[in-house]
Amino acid sequence: MKIHPIYPLLLLVTIIASACGAQPTPMPLPAASPTTVPPTATEMPAQTPTQTFTQTPTTVDPVWDRIQSTGRIVFGTSADYAPFEYYDGNYQIVGFDPALARELGARLGLQVELEDIAFEGLPVSLQTGQVDAAIAAISVTPTRQEIMDFSNVYYSGQDMVLARQGSGIGKLAAPTQLGQYRVGVERGSVYQSWIQNSLIDTGLMSQGNLFAYEKPEHAVRDLRENRVDVVVMGLLPAKEYLLRGGLESVAQGFNTQLFAIALPKGAQTLQTRLNEALIQLQNDGTMARLTNQYLNIDQNQAAPIPLPTVIIPVPAVPTPTAPPNYCYDGMDFVADVTVPDNTVMDPGQDFDKFWRIRNTGTCTWNDSYRIDFVQGDKMNGDRQQVKGTVRPGQTYDIGIDQTAPNEPGKYRGIWQMENGQRIPFGTRLTVKIKVQGVEPPPTAVPQPTAVPPVPEQPIEPVPPAITVDYFNASANSVSQGDIVTISWSFSGPGLAFARLTRTNPDGSQTELNGGADVDLQGSYDDFMAGGPGTYTYSLTVATEGAGTIVKTISVTVQ
Repeated sequence: MKIHPIYPLLLLVTIIASACGAQPTPMPLPAASPTTVPPTATEMPAQTPTQTFTQTPTTVDPVWDRIQSTGRIVFGTSADYAPFEYYDGNYQIVGFDPALARELGARLGLQVELEDIAFEGLPVSLQTGQVDAAIAAISVTPTRQEIMDFSNVYYSGQDMVLARQGSGIGKLAAPTQLGQYRVGVERGSVYQSWIQNSLIDTGLMSQGNLFAYEKPEHAVRDLRENRVDVVVMGLLPAKEYLLRGGLESVAQGFNTQLFAIALPKGAQTLQTRLNEALIQLQNDGTMARLTNQYLNIDQNQAAPIPLPTVIIPVPAVPTPTAPPNYCYDGMDFVADVTVPDNTVMDPGQDFDKFWRIRNTGTCTWNDSYRIDFVQGDKMNGDRQQVKGTVRPGQTYDIGIDQTAPNEPGKYRGIWQMENGQRIPFGTRLTVKIKVQGVEPPPTAVPQPTAVPPVPEQPIEPVPPAITVDYFNASANSVSQGDIVTISWSFSGPGLAFARLTRTNPDGSQTELNGGADVDLQGSYDDFMAGGPGTYTYSLTVATEGAGTIVKTISVTVQ
């Protein structure tokens, strides 16, 4: 885990770490700063009687004043952690946290805006006023409480340890048993810092056995392909992967987390208003409805209760002397310079997407800073470095050369800034296009001729067909060791199965996604570690009433 070496008060990148991370290729982590683990709790707080909460702030709160003057509240989130926050098929940010944010806004009489920000950049966005609050499955920890305030806890969740079915790894009775295995985690998560602090720093686990990934699905992919032995993640996301088959749970409840809304330091009025609204949502049953809808928890079970604000004691340590030249990174989106959202493209059309962004941090950007792909449709785009320098407060136009896919449909790619240590920060940037179909040439219309009337015959109903909206590769040609992202979207009646396979240059076939069915819409990152040649990817979708359809695409490895 890489941290900025010169943050005094703003140890922001390391402190926020919870649900998001780095490049998908596993990489042993350098030593991370120890993080005190919060006290354990139950998976769901016990049901309590109806509560009321009123607290009169005693200090001026400029954050609440700004919110009242605009009539809106801006929540920062990081939309890649289902079921808490993610993009749906229409590229809308949905999930438990966005739904909770919108309900809170309704109770406060405020318009709600959600801004997708790199998870590591959420603390800076709070400090600079880019967002008013952050809601992204953020765990309350002592280190975070040094730089952020928190609302009442709205959810208490456990972890789960996943292994491959048939791996021979039995049920684990204690966290110390993880030390003998190759463990995958999401980079920057509390699970990474927990393992670093409790196992590696204590000599119970080798540093080389800990592997970090930008996204949970990257860790699960390598688990299925035997590059790691186990993966540690939150209980609810882990259950989503269990449903896809090929995995099993070998442990649960090693490291309980308390989720709350992060706030700027000193925003006491905002904290009070949010706490009052959280209790209203609990008392009127809204919280139970949201947990049932998004977290698959029955309303008859104990729903997350807004607890009194958790203050976890921070051990007394000497305050480090602040170096004179410390800085932090921040970035905000200003405007689309080219290719505004929903621009219509021809199949295979080349285009340059440029965004205008502003340096909202205190570090000066140089050519070690870059924009890189996060998720969605890459469209043959590649990372791009900053040219020259961009000082704090300045705007900068950065662009990516891309190519529209050949198949008609809607496409969207998400990109983000990274600093020289490859720590992501700032608002995520999107490119959204529509690829139009090719019009067939006009045909001659035959002139009607007199024919004797034919008795009407009953028309047999035509069963709905399988529809594949798109099946794309992020690049048609790559170098050995690169990652190819395969993305798809399909629908059909009575789906029986949907499998993704790869035919290798030697003719052998590899079942991807661990052989499990793929979702109606999704993507798969394939690490091209094999030899050069042509690799063919096949998406096979079978239904009970509309037959089977197979789509293929080829990628050449140099």
